[in-house]
Amino acid sequence: IKTPVSKIYSEGKAKGELIGGCLDLLCSSIGTPYEIDTNNKILYLEDANLSAERLSNELNQFKASGKFKNIKGLIISKFNNCKNYRKVLSFFLKDFEYKIPIIIELDAGHHYKKIPIPLGCICEIDTSKKEIRFDLTNFITN
Repeated sequence: IKTPVSKIYSEGKAKGELIGGCLDLLCSSIGTPYEIDTNNKILYLEDANLSAERLSNELNQFKASGKFKNIKGLIISKFNNCKNYRKVLSFFLKDFEYKIPIIIELDAGHHYKKIPIPLGCICEIDTSKKEIRFDLTNFITN
């Protein structure tokens, strides 16, 4: 399955397991046995109903915990009902030191226009083709 990409923040190609979800819940799991392992994976983030301050704090907590350090790619959905989230993302990504493909403004997650995001599948990002591919083979055979 492939889906078109709305906005590309940084160019590149990446392939790996797709993990992630709601940023608030992911941050809450840090330091617990349920903490997400982002190493060599493609990270997907989404959320809704956050203030700009809380969104900034959660992105910085995720960064401080090393969750962006070894990811292969980053996909960020639109943050529904989050005032000024574009400014927060712009400010956060401006100093993002990791050279990976980053897609932003995806119509998924808590946004009213939704595409399915099959967490756990193999995902390919190719910004030159402006698409994300999801390989669902492991869901069908397992």
